[in-house]
Amino acid sequence: MPFDVTDTVLIVVGSELVPEEKDRPLAYQLKQAMDKFGDNRFQKAVVVSDHWFLDNPIFQACPSIILGGAGVNKAAAESFNRIPLVWTGGERAFVHFSLSDGEAKAAIWGLDERGTTEALNAFISDGYMEQFVARIWKRV
Repeated sequence: MPFDVTDTVLIVVGSELVPEEKDRPLAYQLKQAMDKFGDNRFQKAVVVSDHWFLDNPIFQACPSIILGGAGVNKAAAESFNRIPLVWTGGERAFVHFSLSDGEAKAAIWGLDERGTTEALNAFISDGYMEQFVARIWKRV
């Protein structure tokens, strides 16, 4: 698989049964939306598990989007304090987002499946996804 730590975006989901069943389909929805903006074989999103992400420190340098909350995604538990909260859907859906210091990181989660879906929809429709790919891939 062609991979570049500066161009390839990792979408990180939890590896337990519930996030595999509930969050992974959402991750592929996000991947499909993001891949439309890439213009070479490295400018794409790849869905990976939290264990793989945390076990391979080199890939933590990649632009990454963590999908699912700290209760179901170990990468989320380590990231929330470092990525600013930029959007909330009441007290049930959340988007964290940062494009600073040469890093591109986001976290999308909700208190339940519906909240995570709402946060993902906001990430896509409110322009956060386009800002993310524009910064990484230098265009939209």
